[in-house]
This record gives sequence, structure tokens and C-alpha cells, in this order.
Amino acid sequence: TVNGLVDALVWFEVQVNGAVIEDAMVCASRGENEVLMFYDPKGGVFGERPSDGILKAWELKLGLNEVNISKLRDARNKHSGGTVTTASAEKSDEKAGGSTVHGAETTFGLFLYPLYTKFAVVDIDGTITISDVRGYVESVFLGMYTHVHEGVVRFLKVLEENFGYSLIFLTSRPLAHQEETRLLLANARDFDLDVNGKKCIDHTLQISRSPLFVNLKSVTKAVYGEVIAKSSGDFKAGVLKAVTNVFAAAGRFGAYEGSGHGGSSGVGVTKTKAQKGDSVFHLGVGNKDTDMIAYYSAGVPDGRLLFVDSSSSIRLWHPSAELVGSLREGG
Repeated sequence: TVNGLVDALVWFEVQVNGAVIEDAMVCASRGENEVLMFYDPKGGVFGERPSDGILKAWELKLGLNEVNISKLRDARNKHSGGTVTTASAEKSDEKAGGSTVHGAETTFGLFLYPLYTKFAVVDIDGTITISDVRGYVESVFLGMYTHVHEGVVRFLKVLEENFGYSLIFLTSRPLAHQEETRLLLANARDFDLDVNGKKCIDHTLQISRSPLFVNLKSVTKAVYGEVIAKSSGDFKAGVLKAVTNVFAAAGRFGAYEGSGHGGSSGVGVTKTKAQKGDSVFHLGVGNKDTDMIAYYSAGVPDGRLLFVDSSSSIRLWHPSAELVGSLREGG
């Protein structure tokens, strides 16, 4: 039940990796305000975040989980108060001449990782694409995905398969262009040589689907922050801190007060507690100083900060003594 004054209830059906989980989510609205809630059938209660019980019921697997959420029914309540249940809301809907709604849906990926996963965070514009502006315009507005650094797809595959990194993509692109950015990652390809020695696109390799974090600001504000204000580093540092907090809440740094800054440790070693100074992020790849500063601030150690230039070359980026001192003082 949902208590209080409610104008409408919209129930959703959730499918996780093809398995149907009915009535897992509900959206309650009152005027212009809407609250999305998750329903825990065992406790019979709603919450603004999925509980452990709900997530266990979804039977998530490690890595990528395909989630599909579709509108199951639209239940309108015309009463001025009291308790609204699914059944009473449906009856009110029938009296009001409403109808059950099907078809509205959305899909997304939900990623599950072990507690001590080591991540490589990768920028997109100028890092996967050769240049910021052309790569952005071609992929977003022209649907072209060829303006990428030669060898970048193989490089990312080596990070995953040879070094055991899980990738996270972080970009200042706005939320409005998230889908176009996913298409870029899905369609980026390296070149290979055919039997005649001519360059041809290698369709056998592609970038693995991984979490993508974009700027939640509008297109205008995102572009202003990236191009004019040069404040994209603040946005990226904030995202990395939020990701770190998720792992901290799960107990990765439970043995210590705060994670601090430091290198990765115990690579390939089974650990019951994170070692002091451990970081969620073990490698950072970008094409701007602001990227590097954000990565270093998030705990990527000196020596694992990779700077990509316009000639498709990679070099190590080292933090300045001023930056190191500032971070030590809490700056």
C-alpha cells in the first residue's frame, strides 16, 4: 500500500536477464511531484532504493545484467485521501474511463562487481576519439565512428584480458547524448591489413560494454564547462568519488578510516580487507591535465596515469609537487 494523497499509481514490470519480476517498481505521483519506489514483496514495503532482498530476488550475475522496465498498468485514484492499493486503484481507473497501458519501456545495463575489483577509468573525447570536437560532432550528429585513435580498441582489450582491469568510461558529454556515446563505444573499430597489405576495418574486435558516466547537465552547460570554464575535472572527480563511496559502503575500506591516496597493492592476491591506501581505481587514461588531476585525486597512483596525445601516442603523466602537496593538505 501507498499511504497519503496520491493522484496516480503506475506499476512497472521488471525483466532482469530475461526473467520477469512482476510489480517490482511503482511510481506514485501527486500533482507535478513523482516518487519512484521499489517494492519488496517479502516485507510488503516500498523504498526509494532497492533493498538487499530485492536485489537478491533479481538474481544478478557478475558483470553486465540486462534490465528491461515496462509500464504494466496505469492506475488512477480520484479519492481525496486514504490508502491506495493496487486493486482499489484499478477499480477507480475503470470508473474514470481509464485503460491499462502497455508498451512504454526502457532498457539499461546493471553491473555487479566483486568488492575488490580493480578499475581502469577511461575518458572518451580525445582519448578514444582522435580529437575532442571532431570526434564529438561526428559521433553525435553524423553517426560516424571512424575518427578514433588507431589501436585504441586493442589497447582496451589488453587492459581487460591481460591485466584484469574492469573498464569505466567517464565523459563530459551531456546526458542528452548518452545513447550516441554508447553507439560510439559499440562501433569503434581498429584497422587491420588485408591479404594485399591494405588497411581495412577489423570487425572482430570491439570495446566491451561497460559502465558509462556522463554529465547530467544540459548540453549548453556541459559544453560551457568543458570548453570555456574548463571545469570538467570537477565533474569527473565528483563521479569517481561517488563510485568510491559505493565500494566504501560495501566494506572495501572497512579496516581503515578513509581511503587516502596511494597505489594499488596486492594485485592478484586474495584479500579479506583492503590494504591501507588502496584505491578502487588502479589506472587512468585521458588526454587532458584535468583528467589526470581527477584520476590522481581519486587514488590512481603515480605511474599509472596514461596521457594520450593527438598522434595516438601514450606517455606517463606525473603529478606536480604542488598538486601532491595540495592533496596531502586536503585541497
